[in-house]
Amino acid sequence: MANINYKSLVLDLKELLEKYLTIPQRGESRRYTASSIKLYRQDYTIVVNRSKKNPNKCTFHAMTADTKVDLLRLDIGETLNHYNSDGKRIQGTHLHILDNTGKVLSDAIEFKLDNENLVDYCLTFIDEFNITNVSKSKIIFNDQQTLFS
Repeated sequence: MANINYKSLVLDLKELLEKYLTIPQRGESRRYTASSIKLYRQDYTIVVNRSKKNPNKCTFHAMTADTKVDLLRLDIGETLNHYNSDGKRIQGTHLHILDNTGKVLSDAIEFKLDNENLVDYCLTFIDEFNITNVSKSKIIFNDQQTLFS
């Protein structure tokens, strides 16, 4: 896969290998595996990480399973700040996108949903990463001590 355009891996259709996706409790992290179903014979790792200090901060991160190339990352939180390579400041929730080389998640775009809760952010991230077999009923989230419940 040395000459592959990594942006095309984001577009590749995938299936989550686990039956359910559980959003972890505060201070915890969970890993999941997805596999391509169309173009490439590629496995992917999806990491969901919740901050211990800030209950409203969460990260959804997708990468290749073998080489750990970052493909997509959604950082959720009202107090987050990110500065792009052009100096533009992104405040709050943002989606890291691949640069023009297709190999680095350096810049980000603002990422807002009408209904801001972790389940909807999870579904949107899963959709952005083209995982086809995850619906709202397959996402488990039991943390009632957060604004994102």
